[in-house]
Amino acid sequence: MLIFVLSGVFFFQAEDGIRGLVRSRGLGDVYKRQLRSGLLVSLVDVRGVRYYGSHLSKVQVSVGQRVSRGQRVGSVGDTGNAKGGPAHLHFETKPTGGKPMNPYPAVLAACKR
Repeated sequence: MLIFVLSGVFFFQAEDGIRGLVRSRGLGDVYKRQLRSGLLVSLVDVRGVRYYGSHLSKVQVSVGQRVSRGQRVGSVGDTGNAKGGPAHLHFETKPTGGKPMNPYPAVLAACKR
């Protein structure tokens, strides 16, 4: 799911969990996934669902840090293959080891809280 917003808009965590991955890869990096994604965060919640956000301009959590629902984890940007284009958040949810799920229900539920 791509969410287009102004650069710098905060990215908040949808559920309680543990910060699993923080990456920043430049355009010269050999890792294709991070090359496309730019600055990213990936977190697993207490149910085992992974939340992933990329193209961030700033990350405000560190690897292994516990985070709470509603906590600011980063800011939207245009890193990776989004560089120079409109700022947006690439947001995914998926069960551990599973295929990506439609994140819209999680986003909608978070907005109603």
